[in-house]
Amino acid sequence: PLLVQIVNKEENKHNQTPFPTMYWLTCHHVSKAISEIERNGYVRKFQSRLEDDASLAKEWWQCHEDYAAERWGLLSDSDREWLLSTNQLDEEDNNSEQRKVESMLEMIQYSGVAGTDHRRLRDNIDEDDKNEDSSLYVPSVKCLHSHYAHYRSQKEGGSAVINI
Repeated sequence: PLLVQIVNKEENKHNQTPFPTMYWLTCHHVSKAISEIERNGYVRKFQSRLEDDASLAKEWWQCHEDYAAERWGLLSDSDREWLLSTNQLDEEDNNSEQRKVESMLEMIQYSGVAGTDHRRLRDNIDEDDKNEDSSLYVPSVKCLHSHYAHYRSQKEGGSAVINI
């Protein structure tokens, strides 16, 4: 059975609103098993482990950054050009449509697995704390389903959740 499915952009041509999740678990049995893991408190346990292990936290950051880069890379050249050019309009042209496009651009470029905005988290670290190991400020573990789907979709690497 199909375990992971990527959302095909061609099937949704007329919908210009992107969604941060690229990979979906399609196997009911796997999805149910992961739901049970979440129900048993493992999201909190995984989060604690990330906060205690700087090496694992760095891997977690990288996972989110790679996911965002992969999403950006899946866009066509014309889609990327449209997003970037619309984002560069004059302040006078800054209407609700442009704000919507800016929001889309941010999401596409910077949200990691399960929609985590890894860049905003790193940008909000105090200057004094930036001298410390920024891996200690880890994005939360949101959805194990998304992380497992990402892991299974990759030939190598994928979500660091498997290493927790």
